[in-house]
Amino acid sequence: MGSVRTILIILAASVATIGCSRVGFQSMPKQTCSNSVTSADTSCAVQGLNLSYSFSFKTGQVDILFVDDNSGSMWQIQSHIAAAFNGFLSQISSLDYQIAITTMDVSSTINDVTGLPEQPKQANGNGAFQDGKFLEFTDTSGNQSGAYVLTPSTPNAQNLFAGTIQRPETLYCQQNGFQDAYCPSDVTRGIYAVNDAIANNQNKFFRPGTHLAIVMVADSDECEDGVSAANCGSDYMKDEPQTLVQNMTSTFPTKSFSVHSIVVPNQQCATQDTHEYTYNGTTIWTWGIVGNTLMSLASPDSSLTSLGNIVPGAVGNVCASDYTSQLSNIGSIVANNSQRSPIQLACNPLNLSISTSPVLPASQLTYNIDSQNRITFGSLPNGITVNVSYQCPMY
Repeated sequence: MGSVRTILIILAASVATIGCSRVGFQSMPKQTCSNSVTSADTSCAVQGLNLSYSFSFKTGQVDILFVDDNSGSMWQIQSHIAAAFNGFLSQISSLDYQIAITTMDVSSTINDVTGLPEQPKQANGNGAFQDGKFLEFTDTSGNQSGAYVLTPSTPNAQNLFAGTIQRPETLYCQQNGFQDAYCPSDVTRGIYAVNDAIANNQNKFFRPGTHLAIVMVADSDECEDGVSAANCGSDYMKDEPQTLVQNMTSTFPTKSFSVHSIVVPNQQCATQDTHEYTYNGTTIWTWGIVGNTLMSLASPDSSLTSLGNIVPGAVGNVCASDYTSQLSNIGSIVANNSQRSPIQLACNPLNLSISTSPVLPASQLTYNIDSQNRITFGSLPNGITVNVSYQCPMY
C-alpha cells in the first residue's frame, strides 16, 4: 500500500503543477475600458478581441479661462486687458465659447512678508477669490450679474469682462501702500490655480473633447521668480508645468489645451515694469520679473508635449503699447485651435469610421493621426457634429 500512496502523491503533484502553469501562461489584456484613454464623452465596449470606442464633438467649441494676477502691482495691466478685450472677442465671435476668470491667489500661498499661510480675509473676498474659484462677473459700475461664465448669448459681455478682470482688491492694495492686511496674495501661482480649477470644474466648465485656452496675465513668474520649495512652499509640485499637463491628461484625456502667457517676456520689460510708489512718506518698489515658467507653457517643448495634449499658444507682453493687437492675435490662435486641435485616441485606430451631422462630403473629412495617436481634422465648418468610432486590440 505504501508504494501506491507514493504514486498517487506524485500524480497529484504533477496535476497541481500543470494547473498552475496554465494560469501563468494566460494572456492578459493590455487594454481595458477601465484603463484606456477615454473621457466623459467617450463610450467603450468589448467586441470580440477588440475594444470599440465612439465619441462625438462639435466644431467651433472652446473653453477659455483667464487667470488674473490680482496682486497690487497689476491694476494698470488689468485695465489694458479690459480695454483691449474687444479685439479678442472679435476673433472668437463665431465660436461656441465659454469664458471664465480666476485669480492667481491660492490659500496655501506662503506670504513672503509674514511667513504665514495666506488666510482668507477681506482683501481676497474672504476666500471667494482664491483656490481656482471662478469670479462672479460684475460690470464696471459694480453691478453683479450672478453669472460665472460668459457665452455668446450673455448680454453686455464686454462690460462684464472689463469690470471683472480689473480687480478691486488689486486697486485697494495699491491705494493702501501694498500693506499685507489690505492685499490679496503677492505670490503669483497661476498654474496652481488652474490645477485647482480643474479639480473644482465649477459650473461643469471644462467640456470633454472641447479645446481649452488658458490665458495667463501676470507681471512676474510662477511663485514670483520660478518654481521651487523656497519660492512656493512645500506644495510646489502643483506649480510645475508638467503637473498641469499630466493633470489635464488624467482628468480630460481627449481634451486639448493651449496656454497664452501675457507676461514680462524679457529683462527690458522687467526694468520698464518696475515702479516706485510713495505711501505715507515711505518709498515702495514693485518689481517686474521675467515669466519664464509661464512662457514655457505657451511654447511647450517635447518634454511637455510627450506628457499630454498641449499645443502651442502665444506669448504676450505686459509692456506692450498695443494690447488690442496681441489680444486679437491670441483670439485668432484660439479660434484656429478650436477647429484644428488634436483629439487623443486610445490607440492607432482600427476600423476608423467618421460621419457628420449635417452630412459633409467625404472630401471635407480630411484628418491626420500623429505618432501619439492624436487625430487632427482639416478645416471643418463651425457647428458641425462629428461622430468618430474605431477599435483597439485588447491583446
